[in-house]
Amino acid sequence: MAMANAAGASSEAAFAAKQAHADEVSRLRSLHTAEVGALSAAASEEAAALRQALLDAVAAEEARMAELQAAYSELKQRFDEREPREEDVALIRQLQTALSESEERERTAEERMVQLRKELLLRGDNYNKHLKNGGAGEKVLNVDSALNGDSAVMGWMFNKKDASGRKGSDQSTFR
Repeated sequence: MAMANAAGASSEAAFAAKQAHADEVSRLRSLHTAEVGALSAAASEEAAALRQALLDAVAAEEARMAELQAAYSELKQRFDEREPREEDVALIRQLQTALSESEERERTAEERMVQLRKELLLRGDNYNKHLKNGGAGEKVLNVDSALNGDSAVMGWMFNKKDASGRKGSDQSTFR
């Protein structure tokens, strides 16, 4: 019996130890659950506080941006409406004068080029008309009249005297 008593006591001790362990696990689980719940609530509160801080910061920056935008608009309006400086006005006048002089030079140069072109075309026509083919130009030589004719040039070349005793017919104008 002693053994049965010892086995019973040992079984009661094991049961008590299991019971104590189960109670300890249950207590630790409830502590853990409570601690997780508290941490979860604290995290939620902190996240809500951070969200609110972010919203407040965004609102503050939007307000600051609106103020800066208004200040910029005011400064831009003042700049656009300002009186011009005397140096700027003088520079603008000087540049306008230089531009008009340059345009006038360009216009006169273009007119001169047109006149020169016309003159060159006229000179080319005159050259072609009077000097091409050894001076014969566009005329067709009449061989019969050249052989039978006695021109003033021929008389001058051969020193023929006319009836008045002068050489050539045009010598009367030159003495």
